Amino acid sequence: MRGSVVAVLLVVSFLIGALVGYYLGYYMNYHINNFSVQSSGLHQYTETLVNYTSISQPAGQYTEYTFTLNYPGYIKVIVYSSTTTKTYIQITGYSIQGISYTSGQVDVGDSGNLSYPVLPGSVKVDIGNYNLINGATEQIEIIYVYYASS
Repeated sequence: MRGSVVAVLLVVSFLIGALVGYYLGYYMNYHINNFSVQSSGLHQYTETLVNYTSISQPAGQYTEYTFTLNYPGYIKVIVYSSTTTKTYIQITGYSIQGISYTSGQVDVGDSGNLSYPVLPGSVKVDIGNYNLINGATEQIEIIYVYYASS
């Protein structure tokens, strides 16, 4: 009898903890996602840096894009399709404050995307392949989302 009471208490405790965790997570996620950037006087802007285009590289190589960004935000690199499953994206930045950062090489296969935070300064986007013998061709787009006062 005592063992079954303990088991029931454990199950009830687990269910209460799960419910509290779920609602706490929901509450936090709701408020974080609905935080108004406008309340701080900032607005979100979107700029297409590279419109839908086709790029190609030899085996084991990459295509490099370099941009100068004026505001904090994020870069979204979309690989719509690739002729290989060995495609990667890497975003590297150098801020005007002297901070360097990188996403590292992120594998996206034959399609996928990467969103990565950026700071004002120089940003380099590499899209490449790990192929040993054949080159690759990708259809890509690069988008810059940033926050600035109006």
